[in-house]
Amino acid sequence: MLVKLNAKTPLLNRYYFTMWFENATGYSDQFLNEVKTALQKSNFPQINFQDVHVKSGGCLGIFGSEEFDAVHIESDQEDLKNIGCIYKSSEFGNLVHLSLLFYQKKRGFFELLIAFIKALFSIFGKSTSIKEAEYQEVFYRLLHMSISEAASKLGSDPLQVEFDPRDSSKPSASGLSGLMSKFTG
Repeated sequence: MLVKLNAKTPLLNRYYFTMWFENATGYSDQFLNEVKTALQKSNFPQINFQDVHVKSGGCLGIFGSEEFDAVHIESDQEDLKNIGCIYKSSEFGNLVHLSLLFYQKKRGFFELLIAFIKALFSIFGKSTSIKEAEYQEVFYRLLHMSISEAASKLGSDPLQVEFDPRDSSKPSASGLSGLMSKFTG
């Protein structure tokens, strides 16, 4: 599958996780395989994941581009069907750097119309149900837990681990510092 990200594709959130090993050769690919295994073991309802090739546009989507292999994750749940997530891992010497990118998938006319109507009614009250918000939070936490699970299966403990704290104040990042504390000591 080919996923195209360009200047018109809104990135909703990004998280970064970096591990330093004595020898990181091959851990980037192994990590992606372990992420898929963790997602499969979760038995999370209505989740889809697959290997993808991502092509992202450079400046304004015109000048330059980059391409990379990743794991694409999405949910068939109505509340999450417009959100895509891409796991990307890269080796930089003995460092393995992981990126978790959430993006807004393209929506058709009727989906935009329904979103507009929901936004209009949200003026009179909160439009998100408790169940919808709970499902979304569990989905986000599953994706972050799969990082932890995959990292623990690499066969070697990292010398150092750094989780990007920039988004720790946002609700979707809640509990992440505690999740990574077992790796950072």
